[in-house]
Amino acid sequence: MPDLDRLDTAQTAALMAVAHAYKERFAALEKAAREELAGRGGKGGTAVVDGHTVGRWSPVSGTADRLAVTDPVRFGAWLDAHGFETVSAPLPPANVAGRLDQIVEDAGGELPDGVIVRAGHAPTVRVSVDPDAMDTLLGDSDTREVARLLPGLSDTEGTPPDPFQAMGL
Repeated sequence: MPDLDRLDTAQTAALMAVAHAYKERFAALEKAAREELAGRGGKGGTAVVDGHTVGRWSPVSGTADRLAVTDPVRFGAWLDAHGFETVSAPLPPANVAGRLDQIVEDAGGELPDGVIVRAGHAPTVRVSVDPDAMDTLLGDSDTREVARLLPGLSDTEGTPPDPFQAMGL
């Protein structure tokens, strides 16, 4: 990390802005890579950079939208008002697999009061990174790349090349 105490306010603000831009770009790159790996399927594996294993990834299945009772009192009142057989506690029987779907279907597609649709999610991947391996691999390359853009921070002579540069990142 650079010594921020030696920077003036303008340099610190510039550093913050550039770091934020890098964060946004890398977030977009990570999102695209996750989507690509999820689309390829597979069982997962290791993440290797410049010959170093830096982490592992594994697929996470997607889920479908599902109905959930969020207010059992309103749901029970809705069941009574629509002629459904009610029980003293509508929450547990209503949450039995497929029961809510059947109630909505029987009601002509109307979503009962006290019930919401919980959005599912697309397949993705889980990533775990070995921080020690990343520290060994990157050293201070993250700050060197930012330092090249900012006057007063550049101190890059005699440093090894950035391994991500070879990857086009």
